[in-house]
Amino acid sequence: MGNFIGHAGGFIILAAVIALFCAFLLESGVVKDRQRLIFNGKIAAMTAIIGIVYYFIIGYMVNILRGQTNIFDFNSIFSFKEIPSMLSAYEDMSAGGGTKGVFLPVFAGIVHGLGGLIFKQYGAIAVWLNFAAVCGGACCLHTMACDFFKKELSPVMLLYIFALPYAFLLFTPGCWGAAIGLAAIASYAFYKRKYILYGILAVLAVCINIYGMFVLIAPAVKFSGCSVYIKDFPKSAIANPYIRNGLLYAVFILSSVIMLRVIGG
Repeated sequence: MGNFIGHAGGFIILAAVIALFCAFLLESGVVKDRQRLIFNGKIAAMTAIIGIVYYFIIGYMVNILRGQTNIFDFNSIFSFKEIPSMLSAYEDMSAGGGTKGVFLPVFAGIVHGLGGLIFKQYGAIAVWLNFAAVCGGACCLHTMACDFFKKELSPVMLLYIFALPYAFLLFTPGCWGAAIGLAAIASYAFYKRKYILYGILAVLAVCINIYGMFVLIAPAVKFSGCSVYIKDFPKSAIANPYIRNGLLYAVFILSSVIMLRVIGG
């Protein structure tokens, strides 16, 4: 119960900060499109729900594979891949380990600082920061896709993205969600020709983890001319709902097997 109260308290405080910041942007006139902000809120909420479902699936698998476990005890639940060493690094910065990314313990330092202020819940803060980065990245990807195809796309597209193998790791205390989420946000900045902002976010994403290199996809697509082929995607065979949903089903199966293998060791 103590773990649950601590985690919930940290999440509520940080979520309140984000809500107040969004309200400030709206009231100050920095963000003028209220409807877009509300819609992005729905995209973020859907992304968070997907992440929460992943969390409980992970908890269920751990209980099945290793016996009864408290799902609010992050050290017990997230005992696969490099996550245990990361959790140690958040609490004790001298532990370093796998959180260094490209030689800089950026994410570990942020988690250590925030965790020291909020109930010492380092694991919960790491999870929340990953959720926040992935939610922000999902909003940017969805907005970018709507703008690119010049029509309002269903939020269901998020299901196709987060069903991909290893996507569940984005919502764990590891630093992968923060790196890839920031890479998506940086890609949107590049798409909007905010190149200075893109550069800052790109460097931060890469410093968090090597997977931040996904930030290079945006300029690669632009300069390679692949955007022309992406534009024709709605006309391709894969856009057929039966084919698309069949592939989604196959990806669900593959992702489930991968989750089981990763969590089971």
